[in-house]
Amino acid sequence: MNLGVKSLVNLAVLFALSNAAAISIAQAEPATTAQDSPRVHELAVFEHPLSFHFPHNWRLAYSEHRGDMFSAEFVPNDEFLNKWSSLYCVQSFKNKANSINAEAFLDTFADNYRHSCQGEVNYNKIGSQVINGQPAFSALLSCSKMPLNHSTDGSFGQQSLSEIGHFTVVQGQQHLYLMHHSARGVGSVSVDIAKAIQAPDKAITGGTVFK
Repeated sequence: MNLGVKSLVNLAVLFALSNAAAISIAQAEPATTAQDSPRVHELAVFEHPLSFHFPHNWRLAYSEHRGDMFSAEFVPNDEFLNKWSSLYCVQSFKNKANSINAEAFLDTFADNYRHSCQGEVNYNKIGSQVINGQPAFSALLSCSKMPLNHSTDGSFGQQSLSEIGHFTVVQGQQHLYLMHHSARGVGSVSVDIAKAIQAPDKAITGGTVFK
């Protein structure tokens, strides 16, 4: 599976917006834990470990390698991929680190995102940074009315929710990484919804190497 740059970005957007319909098999019952400290989750991304830490009441809801793409999503224990208020996603594209720079990837991602939003889209660039020694770029992306007709259980009906995400693209040594922490809520994108997200790199454990 040799993804071109445009196809690569389109696939990332498609996964971010329609995963619930495609991966309903991942809707396991929420896990419970008595631990109070954050839990470390290690993902094998193209045979290389990536480690993240999340609050004890979060769980890995989905993980898959699909050709040259890896995807994983985390949600609170009592939420599901087709009904969430907060979600953390990490995607990786094999051997694409030099295919497109991080800012250009997010620009293209935002353009595609606009086609799915039925309300106002805001794309606010935060800027360049270095994460664990690798170049990266971050931005905030929000939609005032995101349709949820891809829900598999009909729980949302025709309801639309506002959505905001903090997106970061990291150009690894070989692979390209897209991470985002997103939140949803009823009505417009409020201060409370915006406060529910943080920079995706905050969840990365120290010493993690982006291959």
